[in-house]
Amino acid sequence: MPTSIADMKREFPDGPMPSVSIVTKRGDSVKTNTLATTPQSGTGDVIVHPMPIWKRIAIRAAKSYLQSLVGFIGIYVAGTQLDQFSISLLDAVQLAVVPTVIGVITNLYIFFKKWDESLPELMA
Repeated sequence: MPTSIADMKREFPDGPMPSVSIVTKRGDSVKTNTLATTPQSGTGDVIVHPMPIWKRIAIRAAKSYLQSLVGFIGIYVAGTQLDQFSISLLDAVQLAVVPTVIGVITNLYIFFKKWDESLPELMA
């Protein structure tokens, strides 16, 4: 298993190197295309591409909506007659919006809280 960019280039000399996702603890602020060090080698050989906050919130909102939708479909649609299926499905789709909105508001609160803590000069 390659552990550095040099190892990757030796293993894949002719083709493009595979994209690898690494989950790690971030520092105070990570900027786009930051060269980070890997714990095993201690050298700066990983380029970090942080995800913007709006993408993270959108992904969490989509996940929350789909989880809620599946749950409400299980509750509403499972016990309905065939002629009431579309009404029950529409109810499930509409009800799944509420937990999603609450999740987005919670994620925005967390974002602003972290932003406030990282910039003490903005505190009143």
